[in-house]
Amino acid sequence: LTCTMSFGRESIIACPLRGKATGLRVQHRARKMSSTEAQSLKNGAAKPHYGTALGDSAQGAGQEIHDDAVTSPMLMYISHFLSAFDDRVWQFAVPVLLMNVWKETLFPSAVISFVTNVLTFILMPYVGAWVDNHDRISIMSVSIIGESASIVVAAVLLCYVASIGLTNGGKYPIWDTREVVAFSMLCLANASTELTMRVGQQALEKDWAVVVSKALNQDPTILNTRMRRIDLGCKLLGPAVFGLFVQFVSGTTPMDKINNAAIALSVWNIFVMPIEFVTVHKVYHMIPKLQTKVLSQHDATSPLKVLYKGWKSYFSHEVFAPSIAYGFLWFTVLDNGVLMTAYLQWQGVPEAPLGFARGLGAIVGLVGTIIYPMMLVRAGGSVLRAGRWAIWLFWACLVPIGIVFVNVGSLWLSAMVMIGCVTISRAWLWAFDLTIQRILQDSVTENERGVINGVHTAVTQLMLVLSSLAGMMFADPSQFTYLVFISLMSVLLAAVLYDRWVRLEMKAETADRSKYHAV
Repeated sequence: LTCTMSFGRESIIACPLRGKATGLRVQHRARKMSSTEAQSLKNGAAKPHYGTALGDSAQGAGQEIHDDAVTSPMLMYISHFLSAFDDRVWQFAVPVLLMNVWKETLFPSAVISFVTNVLTFILMPYVGAWVDNHDRISIMSVSIIGESASIVVAAVLLCYVASIGLTNGGKYPIWDTREVVAFSMLCLANASTELTMRVGQQALEKDWAVVVSKALNQDPTILNTRMRRIDLGCKLLGPAVFGLFVQFVSGTTPMDKINNAAIALSVWNIFVMPIEFVTVHKVYHMIPKLQTKVLSQHDATSPLKVLYKGWKSYFSHEVFAPSIAYGFLWFTVLDNGVLMTAYLQWQGVPEAPLGFARGLGAIVGLVGTIIYPMMLVRAGGSVLRAGRWAIWLFWACLVPIGIVFVNVGSLWLSAMVMIGCVTISRAWLWAFDLTIQRILQDSVTENERGVINGVHTAVTQLMLVLSSLAGMMFADPSQFTYLVFISLMSVLLAAVLYDRWVRLEMKAETADRSKYHAV
């Protein structure tokens, strides 16, 4: 039975259930209705439909959704999985394949990461304003098509860059004009991949998840946690699959590996693009509230004005302090990212173990999403307090890396300790990520979700830019120790900033604090 039972101005949704649970739920809610409404429902006079969820705006009241709308989260999960898998594989592929060309330096990997992060930092506020000015289905369509097309173009350019680089003997620095031009185009294509992926991720996690949760009368934490588990599952599956492919399937010579990997990536992206497209469109038509959006009045004709207003809104918003703290967590090389992967390859760690190390980190991150609801219970439902525990535990897990890099002379042992500590720390990182995501969902209104979340993403990218700059300054793998200590100080600063903000929020004791509590 699918029905809506109204109480005054609010509506509660009874989702389709089966067996005894259905009868219990209907009986429980029927007791809260008037006798006339209950009798009307039993006689079938009431037309089955969904109303708005508790706390939703009046704009969505009375809008019907399809009877199979309860499957909409599953369709969102499928689309999110395909997009996240593409992104995780590509992120791992770039440094691995580049190290097959330039074996003695981290500089090319650092440059491509730097350019991508700079462009994302500059453009994300403008992209966020564009998101606020357009309907939801157009945004997702641009993201899906743009991400797949960008990866295909980047894969082709990567093959061309590798062919020139290997012909020149993998010499560094790069002086060949064709190689410089092709590498620059590769950086731009990689940045396009990142931007289009971010658009879709931001739309699904920060906007669609809120609307769908309200339509189905669910706490957003449920959808948040499951989507984060999918993302972390892709961090496990993507690098592991690609590492095995490169090591055992793609060929013996560096050029064979790069060519075969590029072909496999291109074919896969062309194959999954229509699947993503169909699943997103189905969700869009199942939930009418997704089709009605309060558009902002951002003036998109002046990019500088958009950037100025976006940053101004962000600095004056209540999410500024926790967002900045979250950003500092990404000013690090202790993240299984490009620089750490390239350093471990320099240490002689093969591709397959690197892929599985990333995958193991994803498994531990999945454990973090399971622990997080337990932390909320222990914290009395306080999202802020659970986040405080998570960020301090994250820092504590990374401290042994600094100790080992100072006191242990064995490079191999320090590399193994680094892999182990970074892997364990993933649980607390992703638990804290869920905290920040919930704070953003609760605090940012619909008509400014794009621009605020866009600037939030830009802050994260700025920290990644600084991390890439540090990588270029200390490009010699033997100088990696400096990067380790910069990373530890950045994470400590993040923990201190967030802890101070939580103390101020707790001390304020205002009614608004209730929105930072999970149901």
